Amino acid sequence: MKPLRKVLASMALVLAGAGCVAPPVVPEHRDAAAEPRMRTLRGDDACPPEFSGTCYPVWYATNRQPLDPPDPAKGFGADFDDQLHFGKRIVRIPSAHRPGELESPLWRRLLLGVDDRITLDAAASLPADAFTRDVRAFLAGLDPNDRNVLVYIHGFNTTFDEATRRAAQLGYDLKVPGITAVYSWPSRGNVSAYLGDLSAIEASEEHIAAFLVRVTALADRGKVHIIAHSMGNRGLLRAMHRATTQAALRTGTRFGQIFLSAPDVDANLFRQLAGVYPQVAERTTLYVADQDKAIAAMEWMSEGGRAGGAPPVLVLPGIDTVRVHGSSLFRLGHSYFAEEPDVLRDIRAQLHYREPPEKRRARYGWPVRDDTPGAKGAWVIGR
Repeated sequence: MKPLRKVLASMALVLAGAGCVAPPVVPEHRDAAAEPRMRTLRGDDACPPEFSGTCYPVWYATNRQPLDPPDPAKGFGADFDDQLHFGKRIVRIPSAHRPGELESPLWRRLLLGVDDRITLDAAASLPADAFTRDVRAFLAGLDPNDRNVLVYIHGFNTTFDEATRRAAQLGYDLKVPGITAVYSWPSRGNVSAYLGDLSAIEASEEHIAAFLVRVTALADRGKVHIIAHSMGNRGLLRAMHRATTQAALRTGTRFGQIFLSAPDVDANLFRQLAGVYPQVAERTTLYVADQDKAIAAMEWMSEGGRAGGAPPVLVLPGIDTVRVHGSSLFRLGHSYFAEEPDVLRDIRAQLHYREPPEKRRARYGWPVRDDTPGAKGAWVIGR
């Protein structure tokens, strides 16, 4: 690998990791009747009366070591731990929040005098059995049709706090019919630590599998939906092949919707292993984007294709591939799955209606068939 190639690829990763994308513009709904019905979110009693917004609970599991073992409320660092830690965290989402954003740029906050930053309360650590009771108690208070769990598995260059904020933003913006949970593996949270993160996610496969088995039991008659981003797809893919996961799935348990966003997985390896998804889930959707700078950098450095890259577009039996278009070079970053309104709308439609692309096309006018050469049956959303 030539030094220049490493330097340029690292610059691309820095741009992607820094979130150098224009803030998404949420379009006005042209047809309100075509939007998924909005479930009522249950708030949390811990929300102080002086806070104008929503206190959104996010349950977590992590194999990170606590920053201060006697006081888990201080959060978790980047070191690997052999055991799983469980808990719940309240995430404050202000009333000024805009879909697709963790916070608006500083200049806009200063100009408008509005603080729309999503903030975190301290982590509340729970023993495994208390975690189980807490989740079940919360789900029991929901409508039976809403007793589902959305699990978010983050990508590389992500801290524990960043993963929790993103999980809350996704759950809130998607109006998840149920609760939101995050699995946070020990990413270093540093763009220069790619190889270290790669080792960490591979070492976390067993823990991810154990958590997925646990959470499917908690959902009872509901469904567990999964959003895996970037390098998190490596852990999810291997976890699905673990003997413990396979044994649980043989009891009749199936996942609901699985969303594979910008997978940082070798394309050839993905072809070999991804056949497990149609076997374990009602529907699996692969999101790829032409303008994903981080995936492009990884392909360049490794001199090999990634499942989340385009072109070429990877299309496999039993998996819907959706290609995301942006309006400009800087519109789409590596986190487009959570920031781009068209992608959020597509994921939300699947969570609420569980429809294939053909029916979503008939209902909303999107996605449309990808007619570019070599697309091989993929779908397109965005402009």
